[in-house]
Amino acid sequence: MDRSIISCIQKVVLYETKARIYVVGSNTTETQFRVLKIDRTESRDLVIHDDKAVYTQIQIRNLLTMINHGNQPKDVKSDAGLIKTISAFGIVGFVKFLEGYYIIVITQRAKVAVIGPHVIYKVMNTAMIPIPNDTVKYTHPDESRYKKLFESVDLSSNFYFSYSYDLTHSLQFNMMPVDCVSSSTDLGQSEVYGIKNRYAQKYLWNKFLIKPCKHILHTDWFIPIIHGFVDQKHLCIFGKALYITLIARRSIQFAGTRFLKRGANSEGYVAK
Repeated sequence: MDRSIISCIQKVVLYETKARIYVVGSNTTETQFRVLKIDRTESRDLVIHDDKAVYTQIQIRNLLTMINHGNQPKDVKSDAGLIKTISAFGIVGFVKFLEGYYIIVITQRAKVAVIGPHVIYKVMNTAMIPIPNDTVKYTHPDESRYKKLFESVDLSSNFYFSYSYDLTHSLQFNMMPVDCVSSSTDLGQSEVYGIKNRYAQKYLWNKFLIKPCKHILHTDWFIPIIHGFVDQKHLCIFGKALYITLIARRSIQFAGTRFLKRGANSEGYVAK
């Protein structure tokens, strides 16, 4: 079982040129960075390059400046070569319907619980950004219909994630002793902040959204998202503080509304 120390990306900024989308991810203190390069000249395929390198703040600033200068148009009245598109708190995944791919990012989050040093967030809002540029974009008359069907699943309704705590497993599983633990991480953090398991696929709701790039990107880019309910209450008993946390997870197997899914399927999964 792979249970390495977590070094997660907690902030994401998307920049774009006519030919590329640059995704810059950083830790919460913005001292260490990673970069993704996504090709916008492909109308159908998802072409991503991840150099797996870790950049400092000075290095990332120099890299973005170089990209901006290299894409400056000759006409000074035109837009700048490198344009900041959106700031986010993580990548949910990538999806494709009948045209090109979209990248889905978390734009708003809310803190709902704390377990030790681990913070659990609720997804409050997301954004879908098309990757192909307008010059190569393939248009299909039914694209908007499929997009609306996908967006009918409201990602701001009872979806949760954590940068350092594995919500796909139980507390008992996450508290199991680790055979070998290192105190250093790829992003230069000097303390043990959490462990990373092989996520329980049964509760990983963005499983198919990360599938197109699962074997390409560094694991820091992935945020496991669960669907269910998370709440935490503070009690005071005889002058002592007590926190009660409830985490309910919904399986991805045979999921659906009550009037569409009933009973159990052939694999034994019960409707929920």
